Amino acid sequence: MLEEGLASSILDAARQPLALALEIVELRAYAQAKVMVEEAKSQDDLPDHPMVAMVWEVTADLVQAERERRYPA
Repeated sequence: MLEEGLASSILDAARQPLALALEIVELRAYAQAKVMVEEAKSQDDLPDHPMVAMVWEVTADLVQAERERRYPA
């Protein structure tokens, strides 16, 4: 049997638009992957997962944007 809190959360989630629910799931997965990347001692500690790749892509974009801000062409 579901706990009362969990059941209400499931019902609340079912009432939300699907796109919003999927976005929340994606953001949570990204946050978990970001923590894994930040805590990894080596590349071998990281799973081969699309969200880990996305963390690296976002990090590279942020670094590039900061370089362009500091050193304009």
